[in-house]
Amino acid sequence: MTLLLDEHFSPALAEQLRLRGHDVVAGAELAHLRQRPDAEVLAWAAAEGRAVVTENVGDFLRLHGEYLARGQ
Repeated sequence: MTLLLDEHFSPALAEQLRLRGHDVVAGAELAHLRQRPDAEVLAWAAAEGRAVVTENVGDFLRLHGEYLARGQ
């Protein structure tokens, strides 16, 4: 499983997970994702085949439902 840590997670956490062999990037490490709307973050993660790790469950659950409704 490949992961994208939402921006509120430290890049240091992503680095520690990578050192343990996991395919993880932190949103804060990627300039094009910093301070972007959740919909853009999810779209990028989906295009890259990454699951989003977030504490913002409410917004991402809604966005996930919209993706499913559109057949994505």
